[in-house]
Parts: sequence; structure tokens; C-alpha cells
Amino acid sequence: MLQKELRSYDCAARYGGEEFVAILPDSTLKESVFVADRIRLAVQGAKFNGPLAKLCLSVSLGVACFSQEHSTSVDGFIKLADDALYRAKANGRNRVEFHDPESAKSL
Repeated sequence: MLQKELRSYDCAARYGGEEFVAILPDSTLKESVFVADRIRLAVQGAKFNGPLAKLCLSVSLGVACFSQEHSTSVDGFIKLADDALYRAKANGRNRVEFHDPESAKSL
């Protein structure tokens, strides 16, 4: 389902037990947030048959854009996305949160 919402040259992979990562080359923060929300809506709209027919899925997503100016390492970059993911969970789940490098400048 995740790969279906991405472009052919984007990459999606399992990152942890219930976590996935998607890499969207040459995408702006705004474009990446749009894709994340499209994924959220696709997951929310998933329908099942049989005993799972009443099952409703939701997904929380965290988005960050890699910038050499704002990220010193791949691990640091992943932490920005992970922090956004945990904000999405804390703010009610089934939503997209993102790291805004402009607001981080004042931190």
C-alpha cells in the first residue's frame, strides 16, 4: 500500500517492528507532507473482507527533509522524522506531523 502511493524512483522499507521509512528524492517539505497525507488517507480507506470487515486502520506519520545545512548525519536526520512521528502520535494519531527547519533555527 505504501509503495503504491510513491513514485517509481521513491523507496519504501520497513524500519522497525511497525515503522516504515520512505525516501522521496528531490521532494520539498510541502510535497513530502502531501505524499504522507495521501498515504494516511489510503491506509484509513483500506477495506477488508470476511472476519476483518469491521477493521479500521490508521497511521501516524512523521516527515523531515534532508538538508546538509540542518542535518549533520543520517542518524540525526532520521531522529528529526522520528520526533515528528511521536508528535503525531501524541497529538491524536492518524495524522501527519513534520520537522520544520525554519522553526528549528530559533531553538
